[in-house]
Formats: sequence, C-alpha cells, structure tokens
Amino acid sequence: MLKRRLGRFYVDADIVEHDNFHEVLTKMQFVPFRVEMIYSRDKFEYIGTSPMFDQVEPGCIEPEYDFLIYDLGMNIKMACIRK
Repeated sequence: MLKRRLGRFYVDADIVEHDNFHEVLTKMQFVPFRVEMIYSRDKFEYIGTSPMFDQVEPGCIEPEYDFLIYDLGMNIKMACIRK
C-alpha cells in the first residue's frame, strides 16, 4: 500500500520534455499530488507517493529524493536515493 510513502524530487525542465520521461514516472508507480515549475531553477518539483519512497509519519514534511536512471535500451532501471 502507498499509504504515507511520500516524497519530493526535482527534475530539469529539458528532461521532463524528453519523449520517454513518462516511462520513468510509470516505473516508479508515482502518483503526483502536486507538480510545479520552478522557473528560477529551471526545474519541475514533483510531490507525491511511490512504493519506492520511505514511509513518513503523519504531519511530517515529505523527504527529498534524487534518482538515478539507467536506460538500457528497452529496460529502464532506476534507484531512489533519499537526501
């Protein structure tokens, strides 16, 4: 269950515009609560839930993650790293 598996991450705007970025979100089973363009950083901020995120206690701020993406042709591998 995705209950309280919350997280936040930032993605460069040019990556979001890439044709297969949606595959990354699908692979993460990411369900967004909020997506916002931060123009001063030229990045999108994503806040939502994914089974790849750690569980957080009620009332806590969602942790920030970085993620590594390995494009192996037809197979995308990834890892979330909590900051």
